[in-house]
Amino acid sequence: SIAARADRELRLEHGRLAERPEADGAAQHERVAFLVDLWRALQEDSVAISVARRGVATALAEGLLAYLDGRLAFTERGHALAAQAVRRQRLSESLRARVLEKTTEEACGRATPLVPSLVEEVAAFLEQPTRCPHGRPIPPATAVAAAMTGAAS
Repeated sequence: SIAARADRELRLEHGRLAERPEADGAAQHERVAFLVDLWRALQEDSVAISVARRGVATALAEGLLAYLDGRLAFTERGHALAAQAVRRQRLSESLRARVLEKTTEEACGRATPLVPSLVEEVAAFLEQPTRCPHGRPIPPATAVAAAMTGAAS
């Protein structure tokens, strides 16, 4: 049960680290997907999150989540990072739906997020959409920037 809550795996050989964990694209994509899932649960669906859920303990340790009124909630920093992840994800879905392919309701949250440097260019190209093709709201750039500024102070 402890291993199921882990968000990474380290291998030891003869008491030494066998291979260095790398922050590769797959790990970053997994982190974005985790933040998007948390956003949907906490911000949009108001679902309680269990501390036993995979990745939650790490998010608590990193200061992304905290207990508020007996429930898990985003910290300012966590809110900013999650809003940024949701914006990247949903703009990617909007781009795919408009330019590349048709999407289905089941595909919500499955598109590969945009590279951070492309987010605002894609938003401008799509004429600043406020909702993804599935109807979920896209956090505006001003909200993300404000949250990031508040998290930095």
